[in-house]
Amino acid sequence: MGKKRYLALLWQWVWLIILGTAVAGGVAFLVSQNTTPIYQAASRLLLDSAIANGSHDESQLLLEQRQTLTAVGTLSTRPIFQETIDRLDLPLTADQLAGMVSVSTPKNTPIINVNVADVNPNRAALIANTLSQVFIDQTQAREQQRYAEPLASWQTRLVELENEIIEVKNQITTLTAPENEPEQTALARLDAQLTDAQARYTDAFTQFSDLQLTQARESSRIILIEAARPPAVPILPHTVINIILA
Repeated sequence: MGKKRYLALLWQWVWLIILGTAVAGGVAFLVSQNTTPIYQAASRLLLDSAIANGSHDESQLLLEQRQTLTAVGTLSTRPIFQETIDRLDLPLTADQLAGMVSVSTPKNTPIINVNVADVNPNRAALIANTLSQVFIDQTQAREQQRYAEPLASWQTRLVELENEIIEVKNQITTLTAPENEPEQTALARLDAQLTDAQARYTDAFTQFSDLQLTQARESSRIILIEAARPPAVPILPHTVINIILA
């Protein structure tokens, strides 16, 4: 009897339960429909590290991971955001743009994901791609600037030594020994100067080449492997989920 009473009571008020569910679902639907949709566009970058071109021991992998995490941190800095704003002439501040952007990297991979959320799907994709390109450009400029001065210094030294070698060779070709120096002695002196200049040139060239190798070994390329596209479906609001929860 008790069970039948409960079933009868439930049946008596089932209309109210259905009505309440319908009202809650309707309210959730209306709220979702009146909420400004947010779209998310994503671009993907690859940190093509120079250390990857060889054997992958544990220390190299750890270094590669640290480089990727450093790149993620650098991409989320104010200079990157401000340059993106300037290139696109966005009506935003660097802090506002920072709130729209999230940067991440899948564990143990050199992949960097750049996600941009915006009410405009086209602008979200444009910002993601421009942000990625700004990061690539600034990384390349930073790598070049780091070695620009020492490389230029060695190049200047090589030119000086090359000119010195040419000058000594010309002196040997047009040898005219001083009155107080036999010709054979003068020739031996010039040969010694030439040998010394050539040795210094070889040493300078080795230093220059080693510096170039160091630059190649320590530098990393950032490659855009997937450009962002305007998303067709917003990430917010979750209309269906909101209705179900309601």
